[in-house]
Amino acid sequence: RHFTCAARGRGKMAPAEEGGDAPTAFVKLPDPTSGAFIEPAVRSSLKKWDLGGNSAVHRFRYTKAFHPMDAEPFLRDFFNSDAVRDNFQALDAKGSWRGIGEGAGTAAAAASSLDGGDGGGGASDSITNPNPKTRSKCTRVKHELVPCTAISMAFFDRIYSTEGDAPIVRAGTEFINKCLDDVVEGFPVADALREFLLRGEESEHGELYTTEERSEFLFRVMAHCCLGGAMCQYEDQLEPYLDVTRRLYRALVAAKKDKAVGPDEPDRAAIVSDVYAVHQVELDG
Repeated sequence: RHFTCAARGRGKMAPAEEGGDAPTAFVKLPDPTSGAFIEPAVRSSLKKWDLGGNSAVHRFRYTKAFHPMDAEPFLRDFFNSDAVRDNFQALDAKGSWRGIGEGAGTAAAAASSLDGGDGGGGASDSITNPNPKTRSKCTRVKHELVPCTAISMAFFDRIYSTEGDAPIVRAGTEFINKCLDDVVEGFPVADALREFLLRGEESEHGELYTTEERSEFLFRVMAHCCLGGAMCQYEDQLEPYLDVTRRLYRALVAAKKDKAVGPDEPDRAAIVSDVYAVHQVELDG
């Protein structure tokens, strides 16, 4: 799965800071004390879905100029930062939390894991240090810019579609239709929602969303909540997933109002955060 890094806003830093070394390029900010990640209802759901203990949220301030057209230096600075290394951990293949470059070989980059294009499953990504006894330096970050154009929960109205012989949600209810038990990419599949998320275009509901729509950050957050962790207690209804998705999405990105194009059109909200899915971090000890 993929670690996701969100850069909220694109403010310019003071000139004196722009030449800072990578180890001091990020400053640790206090962890959230309010909002979705602290709300009892959200925490209870994340625990139920086995995401509470298998994910973490940290806040940092970047002290150098951020250039959205060239995110590689920003991401290298992130993984080279002393503040990040002192606080950021990843789950390794054995399910143990480790710091960047600790241990032998690789650690799964899953501190806030959201899968890529198909919204589910996927091979583990890695943070690799060929010489773990020395302080490693991040030399390359394999990443992608995650689109944030979908901002309304109406984006998921299609899941309620009654077309076909077996819709995902039972007509006139919030209940998710069941299906024959199966295992896809390590996930147990017992309902139409998980089948749709994990099989992607091969699902009988695959035409509901294009590949580009599945790559949207909003879709990834929803898929992450629905699939959960290894000990996930799945919901019978869709609404709990969508409610937590809405709260988490609002907590993870920043928005602003875009002025209407025409006099008869309303103002629209636009996401100003840049979200990156990090697939692999190469470390040179």
